[in-house]
Amino acid sequence: MRYYWMALALMVNLIFVSAQIQVGIQIDRDQFLLYEPIPVKLTVLNNSGAPLKTSGDWLSFIITEQNGAGIRKDNKLTIEPLALESGNRKTITINITPLYSIRELGAYHVQGVVEIEGVQHVTPVTMVNVANGVTVWSESKPVNGVQRVYSLIRFSPSSTNTQVFARIEEPSENKVYATYSLGDMVSFITPESKFDSQGFLHVLHPKGQGFYRYSRITSSGVLENQADYRSSSQGRPALQLGTDGVVMVQGGQSTEGRAKRERLSKGQKLLQATPHS
Repeated sequence: MRYYWMALALMVNLIFVSAQIQVGIQIDRDQFLLYEPIPVKLTVLNNSGAPLKTSGDWLSFIITEQNGAGIRKDNKLTIEPLALESGNRKTITINITPLYSIRELGAYHVQGVVEIEGVQHVTPVTMVNVANGVTVWSESKPVNGVQRVYSLIRFSPSSTNTQVFARIEEPSENKVYATYSLGDMVSFITPESKFDSQGFLHVLHPKGQGFYRYSRITSSGVLENQADYRSSSQGRPALQLGTDGVVMVQGGQSTEGRAKRERLSKGQKLLQATPHS
């Protein structure tokens, strides 16, 4: 009987602790292109009355297909310990695409697991759907002796907008170096694309009536530069490859110069070479 009451007391204590530390999860949209970064926002609220600090591998995720089959982990999540005063909350964003083997089309259930002092706190379930887009252009070029495939893909993250995505991969090595949006596009109009002498990809796509977006992408998938243009009295902008191997935007008028678009370029920190099979 004594052990029964001890076990009951321990269970009540764990329930109490769990109620004082709340964890939540959020994904800003439910439609993602295959291999696109999936940023998951995880929030921890500390109402325990005392500071908390995590240690070790304190954060993980449970990802399952609709049939309940678990998704294997491909890479280890390296994250700093979490220190949180009582009454405070903290939200962190983790890109789960390079961490877990999300390599098939379909719906996935995602939960976060936060471990604090040996107690696991599990978030509610949120769902994402991974889908294919329409490849509107693709070309293969050798990089260090291996064929690398560059593609532009039309995809609609929601029912109200369509975007053009860049993907760079090495099929023979089962690696995807990058898959990310270059911005909104006019449906059914193929973007212009040219390679320069360095092997960088230059893309110019229409984003609206009379408006265009230029992007320069390295062979490893880094979005180096973006700039917006509009049609002018000299006509619409177009890509031109010079005899020196340099690609320039000719015609039209720049709306913001050649400065980096930091809001988009910062997203490259989320991108890692992702194996797929």
